[in-house]
Amino acid sequence: MSDLVAQIKSRAEAMASRLVKLRRDLHKHPELRFAETRTAGLVAKRLRKLGLDVRTGVGKTGVVAVLKGGAKGKCVALRADMDAINIQDEKSVEYKSTVPKVTHACGHDAHVAVGCGVAEVLAKRKKEIPGTVVFLFQPGEEIGLDGKSGAAAMIEDGALKNPSPDAVFSLHCWPEYKAGTVGVAAGPAMAGADSITFHVYGEGAHAGTPQHGRDGVLVMAQCITALHHIIPRNMPPSENCTLHFGIVRGGISRAILADHVRAVGTLRTLSEDTRKKMKRRIDETVSSICNAYDAGSEIEWTLGIPPVINDGALTDVVRSAAHEILGKKNTIEVEACPMTAEDFTLFIQDRPGFHLKLGVAPPKRTRCFPLHHNCFDIDEAALPTGVKVLSLALLRYLGVE
Repeated sequence: MSDLVAQIKSRAEAMASRLVKLRRDLHKHPELRFAETRTAGLVAKRLRKLGLDVRTGVGKTGVVAVLKGGAKGKCVALRADMDAINIQDEKSVEYKSTVPKVTHACGHDAHVAVGCGVAEVLAKRKKEIPGTVVFLFQPGEEIGLDGKSGAAAMIEDGALKNPSPDAVFSLHCWPEYKAGTVGVAAGPAMAGADSITFHVYGEGAHAGTPQHGRDGVLVMAQCITALHHIIPRNMPPSENCTLHFGIVRGGISRAILADHVRAVGTLRTLSEDTRKKMKRRIDETVSSICNAYDAGSEIEWTLGIPPVINDGALTDVVRSAAHEILGKKNTIEVEACPMTAEDFTLFIQDRPGFHLKLGVAPPKRTRCFPLHHNCFDIDEAALPTGVKVLSLALLRYLGVE
């Protein structure tokens, strides 16, 4: 084990209790998208104590902190998202959310704690760092402000300027992997996500005489059923793609045919070709079915973020760092890209990036609740693990041996 690896391990383990304290504080006081004022304040205060140059209010509530090394070199950034989501916390723990219907059910509290821990480790080695490290603490990853994600808001506000990172790293809690492990893979790491809203226009009539109207609910049911057959009949098994409708609303009475029904859903894809093909087939299917029932239709698309693509060279850097810190057996080679989406991809449109999967499942628990579950929690032993791997990866990227 090299001196660098030994020192990183020692420092990360020494701060473990403080990482847990910060994470639990954030968990008890979650804040929604673009309202992360308390969280941003805690982050900014910690980073200023480390001697970093800190800017607040970036992209409304984001924080950008710059650590300038002792010599010139490349610039690398680490991004951590800060926002919670609209879910009631149902856990029975001391650090349960104190805010009704708001909780950190996606692990962003852990992301912030890890980001602050990496900043502390690197600040201790400031003089020997050949280059610059930028820490991006991002608001609004879950749902954007007026249709704009937190990453987009920060970028528009100059988060990637003065200095401009040559590469950006990020992480996400991953309940499918045990604490003490990380997942790495080159290529697609998260899916691209688009939103679809379509309307079916029928004609009202009494339920006892349906021949006098056009049943919008029946037509909508036919549309959704048919749409879910598009993927297995149009895409090869190797091409990951998902379609889901989470909202269907229409009708005013049990005895009246609905004249307007609306469905809202999301399309997740890993390539632009698949995205274009699916969009075309969805448009054609809805139009054809509505025409067959003599019903009207309207489709609205909101093209969202593209997939997160892990750069091959950066993957090698992180994999090597994970092997040094955790060993090969605790470095998981991710075989299939999850169809969850991340606006982290906006930070890496013009530069390479890497998105790390941080294992957070308790080793002895038979079940770890999934992301966005109202009982989601992590094994906090994962926090120093994230600090160790990312600290070494950033230093190795900058050329520190």
